[in-house]
Amino acid sequence: MVAGAARWRGPGRVTVMGDHTDYNDGWALPCAIDLGVEVDVRLDRSGGVAIRSAQYPDTPHEVALRALDDPGAGRVDGWAAYVAGAVALLRGRGVPLEGATVSVDGDLPPGAGLSSSAALVCATLSAFLEAAGRVVPRGQVARWAQQVENDYIGAPVGYLDPAAVMFSEPDHVLLIDSRSREVSPIRFDLAAAGLALLLVDSGARHSTSGRIYAERVDQCRASAEALGAASLREVHDVADVERLPNRLLRARARHVVTENARVHAVVDLLRLGRPDEIGPQLVASHASLRDDFEVSTPALDLAVESALAAGALGARLTGAGMGGCVVVLAERSRAEEVTDDVRRAFSARGEAAPPVVEVRPSAGAAPVGAS
Repeated sequence: MVAGAARWRGPGRVTVMGDHTDYNDGWALPCAIDLGVEVDVRLDRSGGVAIRSAQYPDTPHEVALRALDDPGAGRVDGWAAYVAGAVALLRGRGVPLEGATVSVDGDLPPGAGLSSSAALVCATLSAFLEAAGRVVPRGQVARWAQQVENDYIGAPVGYLDPAAVMFSEPDHVLLIDSRSREVSPIRFDLAAAGLALLLVDSGARHSTSGRIYAERVDQCRASAEALGAASLREVHDVADVERLPNRLLRARARHVVTENARVHAVVDLLRLGRPDEIGPQLVASHASLRDDFEVSTPALDLAVESALAAGALGARLTGAGMGGCVVVLAERSRAEEVTDDVRRAFSARGEAAPPVVEVRPSAGAAPVGAS
């Protein structure tokens, strides 16, 4: 790559366990997957940023740097806002950027609950930093990526997604402590265990900057306050949750408290070398997200139910919910049968058969060769 230019790939991620726990200071267990977003950055002195995407060729964006520096000058809309927010943050941190051309490409579907926004922001930050000759620790890049989504995009997301994008390792999941931001890789070698991880794309898209996500964040904060806790991480006994008089806050808190417990239960099994036994925890997690947190959809439920009926070991929605994907754990010898049965179940209800792909726990964000 020539001086003043860099290209980085940010992977998507699935959450094996631990959704809606990160903004509650809890624990999560994600892994990067072998789908991602590539960002090519070429610095110049144009005084602006030209942003292009191979997936959205009809919506290029041109934004002046002075507009990014002025919060009152208006915001970039749509997918390009994540690039613009990254540039604005870096300039605010003193990185000398006088202009650039940014080209985005990839095979990670946006809005599918696979952390496409974190993949894009992390890859953008990393590519700009390399092009500018700056070396920044991965943890700092992850924190900056979260800040871009929180402050520039207005999405109250936690640390899970950017940490998964920046720290993932092949054949591992990451135990992420969202309060301390400690990240611990846990072996998750599916091939060695004769297992397969399948993604079923419901086709419905969602956004973590939307109303429902923000409502869940507020409800969790309210339930923690009602329990006299700084966050739901501090609540360990479901019996305490059951004493909440408000039914809605009780349900939201129950999901987070039990989900944190499920994360640790899965970690215990993985450390014992028993990944084929985590399926019941996945099923319980989906039921909790469906019933207590109310972020599932009929399509996500159908994907889970049909995968389990076909003999999958476990299945759950992955990500924020409200659309997106289901992750399915199956014996490798039955993966094709599970895939076919899930697709048939959708067709039997008059729905389009969903895409089903096998994914592998993969490495985190990294530079790619010169284009």
